[in-house]
Amino acid sequence: MFEPNSNLTYRQVIPQRQQAFLKQMSTTLILVLLWMAIMTALMILTGPNTLRAHASEAPPAGLFFQGGESGKAYAAPLLKSDVVIDLEGPVARVTLRQRFRNPSKRWLEGVYVFPLPEGSAVDRLTLLVGERRIEGEILPKAEARKVYNEAASQGRKASLLESERPNVFATAVANIAPGEEIAVEIGYQDRADFREGQYSYHFPMVVAPRYTPASQPTANLVGSGLPQRQGDLFGPVSRNSDTPGNRLSLVVRLNAGLPLDQIQSLNHPVRIDDMGLGKRVITLSEKSVAPNSDFVLTWRPVPSALPNASLFGEQRDGDSYLMVDLLPPGLPDRQKPDLPRDLILVVDTSGSMSGPSIRQAKAALKASLDRLTPQDRFNVLRFSHDFSQLYASAQPATPSNLTYARKAVDSLTADGGTEMRPALEAALAERPATGRLRQVVFVTDGAVGNEYELFQVIARRLGGNRLFTVGIGSAPNGFFMRKAAEVGRGSFTWIGKVEEVEAKVAGLLSQLSNPAMTNLSLALPSHLRKDAEVYPKVLPDLYAGEPLRFTVKLPGARLADLRGSLLLSGGLGGEAWSAVLPMEVVNPGRGLAALWAHDKIEEIEDQAYQPGFSGDQEALRSAATEVALAHELVTRYTSLVAVDDSEIARPKDEGLVSGDVERPLPKGWEADKVFGPDSSPMEAPDEGLLRKSFLPSQEAERLQLVEVVLPQASQTAGKTLGLPQTASPAFQKFLAGILLLGVGLTLLLLALRMPRPRRRLVPDVG
Repeated sequence: MFEPNSNLTYRQVIPQRQQAFLKQMSTTLILVLLWMAIMTALMILTGPNTLRAHASEAPPAGLFFQGGESGKAYAAPLLKSDVVIDLEGPVARVTLRQRFRNPSKRWLEGVYVFPLPEGSAVDRLTLLVGERRIEGEILPKAEARKVYNEAASQGRKASLLESERPNVFATAVANIAPGEEIAVEIGYQDRADFREGQYSYHFPMVVAPRYTPASQPTANLVGSGLPQRQGDLFGPVSRNSDTPGNRLSLVVRLNAGLPLDQIQSLNHPVRIDDMGLGKRVITLSEKSVAPNSDFVLTWRPVPSALPNASLFGEQRDGDSYLMVDLLPPGLPDRQKPDLPRDLILVVDTSGSMSGPSIRQAKAALKASLDRLTPQDRFNVLRFSHDFSQLYASAQPATPSNLTYARKAVDSLTADGGTEMRPALEAALAERPATGRLRQVVFVTDGAVGNEYELFQVIARRLGGNRLFTVGIGSAPNGFFMRKAAEVGRGSFTWIGKVEEVEAKVAGLLSQLSNPAMTNLSLALPSHLRKDAEVYPKVLPDLYAGEPLRFTVKLPGARLADLRGSLLLSGGLGGEAWSAVLPMEVVNPGRGLAALWAHDKIEEIEDQAYQPGFSGDQEALRSAATEVALAHELVTRYTSLVAVDDSEIARPKDEGLVSGDVERPLPKGWEADKVFGPDSSPMEAPDEGLLRKSFLPSQEAERLQLVEVVLPQASQTAGKTLGLPQTASPAFQKFLAGILLLGVGLTLLLLALRMPRPRRRLVPDVG
């Protein structure tokens, strides 16, 4: 029987021929790697500009754009804004200076999209070049663009101010030299708000990202060569709320004309200097701030000094302009109507409402539920990319129903798009039952781009309903909130902090229960009545704590010669009411002609929202344009343009590249909820307890991001530029992948060709 030798073991022995083969394989592999490295370098050196930009060293933090033959990434314009607000009583004159600085080595066009109050009458643009001041000229929008684009392509310094919405404007400044700073000044008139014995002035600082349904047209903003890009309707938005390249300083000079009981800033720490006699100077505690939340100043006069009526006047070009503020008397408790109501609460749960906003919204809903009485009925609707409702119809406000509703509200989370229209249509679908009020409270930040479509929906479906809007967050869309409430014959309330919810909701529900005045009318002296123009033409109903405000033009009348009285009448708590306002006592008011023109343009445009309107849209546009040109106001149809004709600044051999100034994300917003992780499109949130607690409704269209197409300045300047994909170095990863794939294939082929070593029995010498 065979016994294996214990001193013998199996070992792999590599013959000399195979050792030579391994040396040959190593040499071949080195040559292949060297060849691929050379080819990669050649691709980087000779490839297109858009690829070279990706392969270059990543630029520092901030907004960058790509341009020129070198394909480098250039820093976008930097912006510093300085705001001075002069308040004389309720009339505001605001000057906004924007200083664009070019940190790159190329000639730049800077473009910045920014907000102004929705009621502002913008009437001045000044281009500041060194010691020179070039005043802007008002022109129809298309003509102003043509003038600006021609100047930009010729190398002249120029600026253009356009309006895309009543509260969204864009400034463009062309031919900023490398390292140079150019400033523009914008001036406008506005009015302070008054409610519940307190004045407030709201200066918006940031245009929040807007959700726009795919069916809506894209924005056509100013700019000579900006690229198409996916994302927000109004250009690039940072994923952060603090952008170092975009800062703002602010000063308020307040002359209340009355002794003050209280003054405060709601969103920003400020320093307040008392100058005596109702005058204050308010400055930000920090020298400058990131423009990521609206500035809100409130002041409360001593109650005994607050007048019931104020008349302001201005003389311009032989005509007199008046503005009236009238505070109706409160409705006595014994006269308050005691009608039961159906309260329909509609809440926005889209991604922009995440963070503090959804907490404020939930607190507002629960505060509203807590104030319902046993005779009331209610329902709750939520919407984002879809919508659903708590009950199929309004239910009695019983303890069990209210408990169930509070639990459902607690489960609300914010995610997805902002499809408002289906929720609005559902909320306004029913008509008020006989003997009951039906009131819809709409809680949202208004971050949508289809405002005009929604106004038409409200006007068509309102019927006997009343719509009240509650603005939430640090930068709500004031234009949508106010106009929606106006078309809906309701009122607008803004809640900036959770701490304000109880007081603001209490005030709102007091208004809901107490429409103070109805059927208001104005009578002028007979000798002024024929030619006078009053706006709004139909005076609105007033709610508790709200003033009546309107403007009047008296053609050919001298302010100093006005005699007689304004007679106001209406219904107050079911009884007739009237007030007489003498015209002999007129407080001076600067810029009232611009405010009157703004009100007239708004009245013209509002005709398109009226139910059954079948008029000529072009006729409305023409009428509004005529007023805007006469009063030199920036509107959707007119723009201000300023051109420095004294010199051609840019050399002919230098091109012009364009870049946006990046807008910060509003304070408290969560970027991933708005844009999706790493700026990817938003996905619909999973079905969870929230939606299961609501009855399902029809599915709205899913979110689609909209590309913004901007005009070219000329054929030679402002070519379309490809923005660098800074979020992902795709091209570098592509080259690395090709390199590794080549190495892997080479090793595989060599391994297949290599002979396998043989196993032999050899003596074990160990």
